[in-house]
Amino acid sequence: MKFKNPQSPLRYPGGKRKLAKAIHQLISLDGREVETLVEPFAGGASVAISFLENTEAGVILSDLDPLVSAFWSVVFSKRAVELAERVADTSPSLSLWQDLRNSSPRSDVERAYKCIVLNRTSFSGILHHRAGPIGGLDQKGQYKIDCRFNADRLSDRITTLSKFSDRVVVLRAQDWRATLHFVRKGWSTSKTRESLLWYLDPPFFEKAERLYDYSFGAADHNRLRGQIDKLPGRFILSYDDVAASRQRYLKHPGFLRINLSYNARIDRTERLFAGEILVSDMIARLRKRSVLPPMGRLFVFPERGLASRLRVELGSTSVAGKMKSGIMK
Repeated sequence: MKFKNPQSPLRYPGGKRKLAKAIHQLISLDGREVETLVEPFAGGASVAISFLENTEAGVILSDLDPLVSAFWSVVFSKRAVELAERVADTSPSLSLWQDLRNSSPRSDVERAYKCIVLNRTSFSGILHHRAGPIGGLDQKGQYKIDCRFNADRLSDRITTLSKFSDRVVVLRAQDWRATLHFVRKGWSTSKTRESLLWYLDPPFFEKAERLYDYSFGAADHNRLRGQIDKLPGRFILSYDDVAASRQRYLKHPGFLRINLSYNARIDRTERLFAGEILVSDMIARLRKRSVLPPMGRLFVFPERGLASRLRVELGSTSVAGKMKSGIMK
């Protein structure tokens, strides 16, 4: 079956739409199916959506941001119809953006509506309280406030995703440690944990305080590092490829830098070649089997033409990789 790329209704800083296919290929190489995916930093939930649309797995979602949490709670419920209708009837304007920015919604549907409208009309989809509207407050920018808001398409996407509600549990806005506690109680035996997969995509190391209202500090990143190998079930952790994340995880046996064939920069002068860092117990096992490259090599996942264009790089020297199961042999 052809892999269906996930399409999230939310635009999200660090969204993982391009990473989803690589994650599914990694799971395939590991050789065990996933029955339940846990995503405690839901954000745009692209990886969760990819599981809903390409597998039969169930999904547990949570996010500390109450707007994001409410959005997914409504999408995967009977209230999705109400939200979809409101979105379909929306014509974004600066006054609407300002009204929502200053509002204090009382219901989940109102919070979900605030989430998606601000997300689709704010610069880069940023929900941070200091983020401005697309086009600026004077609307003199090249792009205007409604350029990312296709009301009919967004409404249809919400309706489509709502059909998976029987496979999704959305926890109330909470810290990832509360989600871990919830899962440990429900998946208490080694047998139930064998088919459990954690996908963790915490806030960026760099500029997180400008991207999210609920970001991570150094202590948060360190706490997560201390728990990563104690999670029940398998895990995949993804981070932006910057010095701080490499420093914390470089010596982990499941550390892997990958390129997803998109253009980005670490700063104004340095081009970002390895777009993401992955850390996973599955990578560690596959490395022992020589399916994935040794530590220090860069694994390249092109978005298209995977089988013919894959390469592994060490420094500036390209070497031929073996392809196996569409990844390495």
